[in-house]
Amino acid sequence: MLIENVDYVICPICKREFKRITSDHLKYSHNINRKEFIDLYPNQKLCCENSSKKSSCSNKGKIRSEESKEKNRIKHLGKKASEKTKKLMSIQRKDKTRVKRETRICPICNKEFKVRVKSNKKTCCKQCSHILMSKIKKGKSTWNQENSQKRKKSISNNIKKLWQSHVYRENQIKKRNTNEFKKKSSERISNRIILGEFKPNTYYKDGYFFSKLNNRKFYYRSLYELAAYIFLDDEDSRSIIKSWKTECLRLPYQGDKDYIQHTVPDIFVEYKSGKKQIINIKPTRRLKERGNILKHQATQKYCDDNGITFSSWTEKELGITKERYKELLEIRKIGIVE
Repeated sequence: MLIENVDYVICPICKREFKRITSDHLKYSHNINRKEFIDLYPNQKLCCENSSKKSSCSNKGKIRSEESKEKNRIKHLGKKASEKTKKLMSIQRKDKTRVKRETRICPICNKEFKVRVKSNKKTCCKQCSHILMSKIKKGKSTWNQENSQKRKKSISNNIKKLWQSHVYRENQIKKRNTNEFKKKSSERISNRIILGEFKPNTYYKDGYFFSKLNNRKFYYRSLYELAAYIFLDDEDSRSIIKSWKTECLRLPYQGDKDYIQHTVPDIFVEYKSGKKQIINIKPTRRLKERGNILKHQATQKYCDDNGITFSSWTEKELGITKERYKELLEIRKIGIVE
């Protein structure tokens, strides 16, 4: 008869019998690290007693008799290493301590950076790596078309099993309520906005507008932004404006919370005269909100430091009325947009 924790160990998640619960099993079947597993199940053994005894005997600390120890001691008495062996040992030690590096060039910013010889790093920083990955992923799907649905279902089922445990749920909630996690999430979302990857499901009328001046498409999140794009891309404005962009800056600001937050202005305009302008588009009813006031103050400070004019456009500046709103809805359906 086999005995539990002596001849075998049971995995508490999948309830299978193993001699040793390895990190590969936790990674590929449960999507957990060794540390997370120990936090979830602190009293669970990872290895049975028989396999631990065998591994201890096979390691350096082998149980040896006194006779074998004396034989080894007598063999090595009076022996000294030759000069060749000393040189080889010194070279091997230097090779272990020394880390071989090489210089590479970043394909995006063309900067030189030093990396280990066998590393797979291709860019100098995280921002360049995000841009490179976004370029690679254009026209390619990250999921395999045949196994995408099966893989998604298996991942979702494994995550559901983890969330059923009380300890794992409490640890995840604690992590998400920390200021460090919130700070990283704000940075991640702002980076996705700048790269054009963040498109949330909102009740606003969103879509794409093709700019003749810039010869490219721009994503708009509301009809107010669409009205501003049409105004900036008009024939009269083309004679004055050199170019305009959307959501191309990230500005930090200190809000009511303990961590630093980030804002992304809506439009950045460059005129032919050399003047620069930042435009934020908001309705008048939302200008009095505490969060928007702090965002406007941060952008105003950035503009004052860099010699840029700042202005916020509402329905008054854009000339939006009920009739104009209906016209914008029709324009959204016609081929001018997208």
